[in-house]
Amino acid sequence: MAESQPTHVTEEPGDGSDLRVMLTLAWPMVVTTMSRTVMQFVDTYWLSRLGVGHAAAAAVGGILCFSVIGFALGVMTVVNTFASQCLGRKEYDKCSAYAWQGVWLALMLGAGAALLWPAIPAVVRFFGHESQLQEMERQFMQIILLSVAPSAAAMALASFFAGIHRPKVAMWSAIAANLLNVVGDYVLIFGEWGFPRLEVAGAALATVAATVFRVGFLLVALWWGTARKQFASRRTWRVQPSRIMDLLRIGSPIGLQWAADISAWAMFVTWLVGSFGKVHIAASQFVFQYLHVSFMPAIGVGIAISAAVGRAIGEDRPDLAERRFRVGLKLCCGYMAVCGVAFFLFGEWLVSWFSEDPEVLHLGRWMMVFAAVFQVFDGMCVSYNSGLKGAGDTRWPAIVSVSLCWLVVVGGGWLAVQLWPEAKSFGPWGASTTYIIILSMVLGYRWRSGAWRRIKLFAPEREPAAADALAATKDELVPTVQPAISKTDVGE
Repeated sequence: MAESQPTHVTEEPGDGSDLRVMLTLAWPMVVTTMSRTVMQFVDTYWLSRLGVGHAAAAAVGGILCFSVIGFALGVMTVVNTFASQCLGRKEYDKCSAYAWQGVWLALMLGAGAALLWPAIPAVVRFFGHESQLQEMERQFMQIILLSVAPSAAAMALASFFAGIHRPKVAMWSAIAANLLNVVGDYVLIFGEWGFPRLEVAGAALATVAATVFRVGFLLVALWWGTARKQFASRRTWRVQPSRIMDLLRIGSPIGLQWAADISAWAMFVTWLVGSFGKVHIAASQFVFQYLHVSFMPAIGVGIAISAAVGRAIGEDRPDLAERRFRVGLKLCCGYMAVCGVAFFLFGEWLVSWFSEDPEVLHLGRWMMVFAAVFQVFDGMCVSYNSGLKGAGDTRWPAIVSVSLCWLVVVGGGWLAVQLWPEAKSFGPWGASTTYIIILSMVLGYRWRSGAWRRIKLFAPEREPAAADALAATKDELVPTVQPAISKTDVGE
């Protein structure tokens, strides 16, 4: 599976060149993240044809499982940070080494997650939903939990290709997996082409199969593509404990942040919104599908910001990192602003694509208003977080984000339910809007403080750990002369 060669662009000072660089990096990652949104959108759409309960079960089961998957995915995002900084430092073999260590770590995390499988029925019962809904939630969760290892491995490999500024590889893998999921959903949910009718379980199985396929696609690109020459990807595959510890050292705060944030949002949907019934859950789920349409492309721009900032720091050019961050911030917030206007003007019509139930439409319309209010602030959160991550500044943002999320979204949402029960699920939605606005201000302060400029991921004279020396052989050493990579390689 061949990769395209990098495009060489002559760098010029100013926003013109920076904009070209950021757009070249960002658009494939936007397509990549959007393809996942389409996958979730298709799942929800087909399940909603079976009934509101089926869509609600997938929503609850999905977000609960994602609380576990989120830790693994968060850790793997820093493969981008290490790969991009190593690219800037011209240590090309280390780029692929971090990709492989991400794959090994993904297998370990998947094995750990499997231990949670027997606890799923008790978790489902805890929220006290009606029995039929509980059974569908259990089925969905027990199958989706199997995707922890492949999801994490796919994130590690996609982050590697983003970090070395070849994002189209990740894009094509996501598109191919998405197409497989569409077919899998159709045949497994409804029992077409001789397959059994599995409904909610079928949607989960299709997602797992598509994720495993994507890992295979990316591994083929890593092993047989041009990366094997330029980044020595066939020579760095052995387990290197010190590099795995690097990933955990920088990535664990992000993983814990993702897990804690997702858990808080799971409480938001299942406990706070869920306390008002499945219609409120379903309306929230339908709105979340459109939030994915706005949020996931912003994440794509954020991945580009991390890669650009990381490479500039690897080149010891913090001013370039600052410039390209500002361009990414404008792109991200501009897109989110457009989405906010659309949500405000067309919210009820958008929700009607999923349900014609009058109560769902009423709830969905006002939830979309809340979503419209926080769009630009959410874009700021994504941009600042991504810039800080590209610099390796992960601990401080994680502590602040988790603290605010649980205090404002869960604590504030619970308080709203207790003090203003007549507002129903609009109370928790107001709390979540407040959280996003506050977080954007705090992360903006962190970036402007310049603390990220003082962070060094690599020691000046770092010697390989003894365990790594045992893992390596003379054949794995990268030749002194590496294929040249321009400072301004930004694509494929």
